[in-house]
Amino acid sequence: MCDAAEHLVNPNVPLNQISGVNSMRIAVTILALLGSLCAAFLGMTWLSDSSSKAGEIRQMEQLASELEQGSAGAVFGADSLATLQANLAKIRNARRAGWLLLLGAAASGICGVLVLLKKLAVRPAAITMIASSILPALFVPVSLAFSFFLLVAGGLGFLVKDTDQPAAAV
Repeated sequence: MCDAAEHLVNPNVPLNQISGVNSMRIAVTILALLGSLCAAFLGMTWLSDSSSKAGEIRQMEQLASELEQGSAGAVFGADSLATLQANLAKIRNARRAGWLLLLGAAASGICGVLVLLKKLAVRPAAITMIASSILPALFVPVSLAFSFFLLVAGGLGFLVKDTDQPAAAV
Protein backbone atom coordinates (compact mmCIF):
# COMPACT_ATOMS: atom_id res chain seq x y z
CA MET A 1 0.00 0.00 0.00
CA CYS A 2 1.38 3.45 -0.84
CA ASP A 3 2.07 5.95 1.92
CA ALA A 4 -0.81 8.30 1.14
CA ALA A 5 -3.28 5.41 1.00
CA GLU A 6 -1.92 4.09 4.30
CA HIS A 7 -2.61 7.47 5.89
CA LEU A 8 -6.14 7.54 4.47
CA VAL A 9 -6.87 4.07 5.83
CA ASN A 10 -5.49 4.88 9.27
CA PRO A 11 -5.71 8.67 9.78
CA ASN A 12 -4.67 8.35 13.45
CA VAL A 13 -1.10 7.58 12.37
CA PRO A 14 0.81 10.85 11.81
CA LEU A 15 2.31 11.31 8.37
CA ASN A 16 5.85 11.50 9.75
CA GLN A 17 5.53 7.98 11.22
CA ILE A 18 4.58 6.39 7.92
CA SER A 19 7.56 4.91 6.13
CA GLY A 20 9.09 7.11 3.46
CA VAL A 21 7.39 10.37 4.44
CA ASN A 22 9.69 13.15 5.57
CA SER A 23 7.87 16.30 6.73
CA MET A 24 10.88 18.48 5.92
CA ARG A 25 10.88 17.11 2.36
CA ILE A 26 7.21 18.04 2.03
CA ALA A 27 7.81 21.57 3.37
CA VAL A 28 10.75 22.15 1.04
CA THR A 29 8.73 20.83 -1.91
CA ILE A 30 5.87 23.23 -1.20
CA LEU A 31 8.21 26.20 -0.71
CA ALA A 32 10.12 25.37 -3.89
CA LEU A 33 6.89 25.16 -5.89
CA LEU A 34 5.64 28.44 -4.45
CA GLY A 35 8.97 30.15 -5.05
CA SER A 36 9.23 28.94 -8.63
CA LEU A 37 5.68 30.07 -9.40
CA CYS A 38 6.32 33.52 -7.90
CA ALA A 39 9.60 33.84 -9.80
CA ALA A 40 7.96 32.76 -13.05
CA PHE A 41 5.15 35.28 -12.49
CA LEU A 42 7.58 38.14 -11.92
CA GLY A 43 9.77 37.11 -14.84
CA MET A 44 6.80 36.89 -17.20
CA THR A 45 5.53 40.26 -16.00
CA TRP A 46 8.87 41.96 -16.61
CA LEU A 47 9.30 40.34 -19.99
CA SER A 48 5.82 41.29 -21.15
CA ASP A 49 6.28 44.86 -19.93
CA SER A 50 9.60 45.24 -21.71
CA SER A 51 8.29 43.72 -24.94
CA SER A 52 5.20 45.95 -24.95
CA LYS A 53 7.39 49.03 -24.51
CA ALA A 54 10.10 47.96 -26.99
CA GLY A 55 9.50 50.93 -29.30
CA GLU A 56 9.81 53.45 -26.48
CA ILE A 57 12.96 51.75 -25.19
CA ARG A 58 14.53 51.96 -28.67
CA GLN A 59 13.68 55.68 -28.82
CA MET A 60 15.30 56.21 -25.40
CA GLU A 61 18.44 54.37 -26.55
CA GLN A 62 18.57 56.43 -29.74
CA LEU A 63 18.16 59.65 -27.76
CA ALA A 64 20.93 58.60 -25.38
CA SER A 65 23.29 57.90 -28.28
CA GLU A 66 22.47 61.31 -29.82
CA LEU A 67 23.13 63.01 -26.49
CA GLU A 68 26.46 61.21 -26.17
CA GLN A 69 27.47 62.34 -29.65
CA GLY A 70 26.58 65.91 -28.75
CA SER A 71 24.03 66.62 -31.49
CA ALA A 72 21.18 67.16 -29.03
CA GLY A 73 23.31 68.14 -26.07
CA ALA A 74 22.36 71.81 -26.26
CA VAL A 75 18.69 70.99 -25.88
CA PHE A 76 18.85 68.51 -23.01
CA GLY A 77 22.16 69.01 -21.21
CA ALA A 78 24.43 66.70 -19.20
CA ASP A 79 21.95 66.13 -16.36
CA SER A 80 19.36 64.75 -18.74
CA LEU A 81 21.94 62.46 -20.29
CA ALA A 82 22.94 61.03 -16.89
CA THR A 83 19.29 60.51 -15.93
CA LEU A 84 18.48 58.89 -19.25
CA GLN A 85 21.46 56.56 -19.02
CA ALA A 86 20.54 55.59 -15.45
CA ASN A 87 16.98 54.80 -16.54
CA LEU A 88 18.23 52.75 -19.47
CA ALA A 89 20.54 50.81 -17.14
CA LYS A 90 17.56 50.02 -14.89
CA ILE A 91 15.57 48.79 -17.88
CA ARG A 92 18.45 46.60 -19.09
CA ASN A 93 18.90 45.16 -15.60
CA ALA A 94 15.19 44.41 -15.30
CA ARG A 95 15.24 42.64 -18.69
CA ARG A 96 18.28 40.59 -17.71
CA ALA A 97 16.81 39.73 -14.32
CA GLY A 98 13.50 38.89 -15.99
CA TRP A 99 15.15 36.27 -18.16
CA LEU A 100 17.16 34.93 -15.23
CA LEU A 101 14.07 34.76 -13.04
CA LEU A 102 11.93 33.24 -15.72
CA LEU A 103 14.36 30.64 -16.98
CA GLY A 104 16.68 30.12 -14.04
CA ALA A 105 14.67 30.36 -10.86
CA ALA A 106 11.45 28.82 -12.15
CA ALA A 107 13.25 25.92 -13.83
CA SER A 108 15.45 25.44 -10.78
CA GLY A 109 12.44 25.31 -8.48
CA ILE A 110 10.67 22.77 -10.66
CA CYS A 111 13.82 20.65 -10.91
CA GLY A 112 14.23 20.90 -7.14
CA VAL A 113 10.68 19.67 -6.67
CA LEU A 114 11.30 16.74 -9.01
CA VAL A 115 14.49 15.86 -7.14
CA LEU A 116 12.63 15.99 -3.84
CA LEU A 117 9.76 13.87 -5.12
CA LYS A 118 12.11 11.27 -6.61
CA LYS A 119 14.06 11.24 -3.32
CA LEU A 120 17.38 11.85 -5.03
CA ALA A 121 20.35 13.80 -3.63
CA VAL A 122 18.90 17.05 -2.34
CA ARG A 123 22.03 19.14 -1.72
CA PRO A 124 22.85 19.93 -5.38
CA ALA A 125 19.23 20.97 -5.93
CA ALA A 126 19.35 23.14 -2.81
CA ILE A 127 22.53 24.88 -3.99
CA THR A 128 20.94 25.48 -7.40
CA MET A 129 17.77 26.93 -5.83
CA ILE A 130 19.80 29.30 -3.65
CA ALA A 131 21.98 30.43 -6.55
CA SER A 132 19.06 30.93 -8.90
CA SER A 133 17.22 33.09 -6.39
CA ILE A 134 20.25 35.27 -5.57
CA LEU A 135 21.52 35.77 -9.14
CA PRO A 136 18.57 37.91 -10.35
CA ALA A 137 18.78 39.93 -7.11
CA LEU A 138 22.27 41.05 -8.13
CA PHE A 139 20.68 42.92 -11.05
CA VAL A 140 17.40 43.98 -9.43
CA PRO A 141 17.30 43.56 -5.63
CA VAL A 142 13.49 43.80 -5.54
CA SER A 143 13.32 40.41 -7.28
CA LEU A 144 14.33 38.76 -4.01
CA ALA A 145 10.85 39.55 -2.68
CA PHE A 146 9.42 37.13 -5.24
CA SER A 147 12.16 34.50 -5.16
CA PHE A 148 12.35 34.52 -1.36
CA PHE A 149 10.45 31.22 -1.02
CA LEU A 150 12.90 29.59 -3.39
CA LEU A 151 15.78 30.88 -1.28
CA VAL A 152 14.18 29.51 1.89
CA ALA A 153 13.47 26.17 0.17
CA GLY A 154 17.11 25.94 -0.85
CA GLY A 155 18.26 26.69 2.69
CA LEU A 156 15.89 24.14 4.20
CA GLY A 157 16.94 21.63 1.55
CA PHE A 158 20.14 21.10 3.50
CA LEU A 159 18.06 19.82 6.43
CA VAL A 160 16.30 17.12 4.40
CA LYS A 161 17.60 13.71 5.35
CA ASP A 162 18.59 11.44 2.50
CA THR A 163 17.23 8.21 3.97
CA ASP A 164 17.10 6.41 0.66
CA GLN A 165 20.83 6.79 -0.03
CA PRO A 166 22.66 3.44 -0.05
CA ALA A 167 25.37 2.97 2.57
CA ALA A 168 28.88 3.80 1.43
CA ALA A 169 31.15 0.86 0.68
CA VAL A 170 33.92 0.41 3.20
